[in-house]
Formats: sequence, C-alpha cells, structure tokens
Amino acid sequence: MKTRIQLAIASLIYLTIGCKSDSNYEAKNMLTKSLVSTYIKSIDSQGMIQISQSSYGPVNRDCLTEILNKYKFEIPFEETFQAQETDTIAWSKEFFSNDSVKILSSRERSSISRDIAPFDGETLDKTFYVISKPIFSKDQNFAILKKYFFCGGRCGQGSVLVYKKKGNGWVLQEDICPIVS
Repeated sequence: MKTRIQLAIASLIYLTIGCKSDSNYEAKNMLTKSLVSTYIKSIDSQGMIQISQSSYGPVNRDCLTEILNKYKFEIPFEETFQAQETDTIAWSKEFFSNDSVKILSSRERSSISRDIAPFDGETLDKTFYVISKPIFSKDQNFAILKKYFFCGGRCGQGSVLVYKKKGNGWVLQEDICPIVS
C-alpha cells in the first residue's frame, strides 16, 4: 500500500513538473513569435522577405558580456553562451505572422550564397536575412536578437539587437556589435 501511495505521489509530481515545463515552452514560443514579428515589421521591404531556415550563430563573448551587464539580464553567462553554440533551431512559418516571409531551406540558401543558378524553375532573390534564436532576460523584459543581412558574396551586414518589452510588444533599445562584410 505504501509503495502505491509513493508511486501515485511521484506520478503527480512528474505530471506537475511536465505541465509547467510545457507551459514555459509555450510562453517562450509566444515571446519569440512576438519578438520576431517586431523585427520583421522593422525590415523595410516592398516584396518577399527571405529568412534562412537555420538560425544565426552565437553572439560573441564580448558583446554578450556587455549586454548582460548593461541590461541586467540576470542569467549565467557561460550557460547562456554554451546554449547558443549548441542551439539547433530551425525557423518555420509558425514563427512568422507576416505572409510576405519566405523560409529558405539550406539548399536554397546555399544556392544564393554561391550564386548558383536557381533550381526547380524557381527564381530566388539574391538577398536573405539570418536571425538567431532570441535570448531573454530572466524576467523576460529584455531580449537579444542577432541578425545578418546577406546581399552577395562580398556584401552583408549584421548586428545584435537589444529589445525591451513594452505592453504586448517590443521596442528596440540598442543596435550594437556591428558586423560588415
């Protein structure tokens, strides 16, 4: 009898923790969607916006240190840095509420990057954006998003964006750590 009670308690604890982590996952997804939507709206484009399916690499150590200290993210640096390096997010249409966003597969991205003729009769614009998975502060009031705009073999620019949550939206606080090629 005692074993059954322990098993029942263990099951309840497992379900409670599992539900909390699922709701945390959903909350993080909603934050990510709203942040990415804010970023996409900031892109001045009359046509289709092409986004690489694979996310951008980690924010470099110096830049990340500066942001975490300045904006009081209150998250462990090493853990955050390591998580970025092992992150394998693949962007999908579910994260973009804008109908004028095209998600580029790795094959399409390679074709553009190497200036190879289009395949399957599809014409691709020779530009695209690459964005990172956001890093949120512990209180989820700030977020870091690394972005890069590719416009040819010797043309590109990027930076790290710091956003602050305001109501249900996000406001750009700073555009730092520029990358130019």
